[in-house]
Amino acid sequence: MPSTRYALRSNPKEEEQVQPFRFLSLPPELRLRIYRLLLKRNEPISISHINHGNSTGTDVVVETRGNTTTARRPTPLPPPSTDPLDTSILGVSKLLHHEGRPVLYSENTFTVHTGSAIRSLNALHQRSRSLIQHVSLSIPSYYDILDEFPDIVRLGLRYCWGLKTLVITLPFTMPDDDLQSTCSRRSVFANAFHIIRWLPKQTKVRLDGIVPKDIAAVVDKHMIENRVIDEVSAIHILEPMYLN
Repeated sequence: MPSTRYALRSNPKEEEQVQPFRFLSLPPELRLRIYRLLLKRNEPISISHINHGNSTGTDVVVETRGNTTTARRPTPLPPPSTDPLDTSILGVSKLLHHEGRPVLYSENTFTVHTGSAIRSLNALHQRSRSLIQHVSLSIPSYYDILDEFPDIVRLGLRYCWGLKTLVITLPFTMPDDDLQSTCSRRSVFANAFHIIRWLPKQTKVRLDGIVPKDIAAVVDKHMIENRVIDEVSAIHILEPMYLN
């Protein structure tokens, strides 16, 4: 007669009775670690890859400047990460989506690209956009300062209500001013950066790359104004406490 141990192993019905792993029975701190393994990366992540898969941004964009109309391809997206995110866990249940979404959007740094930034940000639900805290934007040419950058801020980044840091990279040299012109071309590009006043007040803007002094001055001016507003607001909050 076969032993009980052998009989249990040879019973196919009992072998099929595999108990599911009860993920929600784990302590919250362990679930958080798993979310971070799946949804957080140390290097910046292209938000276009999250929203549009492996889109290469090859649609032709038609531009008109004065009497000249040109067609160009938008800035190509960087290749997907060798360690891509696995966001499938967010679709398992509402509870897992509620727990994991803050890890994905608040703990990563996202890169946005001219030509796709507005589409990528608008594809997100506002609850997800409002969780984004860190964004990196590279402006590939000085023409994009006038054509793309204002709309990216006004139509996209302004709705990232939790945005804390925005790093803007300028990897190009600005054109020299025309001495015969009454209006400095560099001042025109610098004035375009006044659009950052539309960003959430707590956002700290940092410039990287080849940064002209007049553009840096505009950004510094707005950062100082925001600090003053924060200090005045703090005083107004504390005044009733001292009066009582």
